[in-house]
Amino acid sequence: MKTKIILLSLTTTLIIQAFPSMNAVAAPSITSTSSATFSNGQQITISGTGFKTKPTVAPILWDTVENQSTYLALSNGDPIPSGAGYPWGTAENLILSTTESRTGGKCYKGVSQVRATLENLSLGSSPGQVYISWWWKSDADPLTNKDYHSSKFARLSKQSNLTYQTYSWTQNQNYVFDNPNYVANNWNDYPGVTGKWNFHEVWFDNTNKTYTIKVNGATLRDNASWSSGTFNFDYLWMIGWDSGGTTPLPLTTWIDDIYVDNSFARVMLCDNANYTSATRCEMQPPFESWSDSQIKISVNTGSFPANSPAFLYVVDSDGVVSTSRQVTTFSGNVSSTSAPAPVLLMINKAP
Repeated sequence: MKTKIILLSLTTTLIIQAFPSMNAVAAPSITSTSSATFSNGQQITISGTGFKTKPTVAPILWDTVENQSTYLALSNGDPIPSGAGYPWGTAENLILSTTESRTGGKCYKGVSQVRATLENLSLGSSPGQVYISWWWKSDADPLTNKDYHSSKFARLSKQSNLTYQTYSWTQNQNYVFDNPNYVANNWNDYPGVTGKWNFHEVWFDNTNKTYTIKVNGATLRDNASWSSGTFNFDYLWMIGWDSGGTTPLPLTTWIDDIYVDNSFARVMLCDNANYTSATRCEMQPPFESWSDSQIKISVNTGSFPANSPAFLYVVDSDGVVSTSRQVTTFSGNVSSTSAPAPVLLMINKAP
């Protein structure tokens, strides 16, 4: 009997080794793009395999500041309006800057504030996934006197219970609070560079109850579990700088190019042929169509200069990243003839 068991085990092992793809997850693959040179605002079709589908093609919000028609009448230094008809339910202590954007356009700015935030955005009804990215800069180190303040870069919540079912990412801590318990509590110092634009990414798997944080392409916290939580995140309470604690830290801060979606599926343009080694990535908002074999994007060159090489990536709805496809150059930085309407869905639900 032992011999039969050993032979059966050996046979099973050989079968698994002979067909490794049975257990492997196929990564997306980019085979071509409709143009090898990208201009800002240009419509590009990406072809390939394994992209999966994205039923709602456009993100919940793609906010480059200058693409917001409701800001057109604002001048440099004007307070940011918010509420019904605007992209954010609340804009706390933020003004418009037309001279300090990372891309030469406009950005949000908070001057010497302990609270400079964009707030109150619905993420949809019971989303299975949440992905948020934004660029952020400060004039001083957020870790200054780090043990005497608790300052949030981001807060997400259950909309019906903002304060007591919430996630916070602070200057040295990230946690999930499900009253009365901390169902995740991790300590990680903020690794961003003072005085420089830093690319922030946070994403949440509401099904498996994990979250990930990345700064400038480097993972700060990977698949942190909050498995004992009893709720799902469906509300972006705030991003920016919200300083509290015994000695709140006032900073001058800037925010730009905010991407919010309830799917991990996304397209990015990065500075390295190896995704895990990339330190700068620009979001490429999809529009019109996303199928298993084809995606249409509106090019966002971001801070890449003209005639600069970059590498295109497709991330599918499972978070699996494709191998890169090099875009040889950018032909200029602005295209006014081929750009589609801004990719934007405004959802304003202030509590």
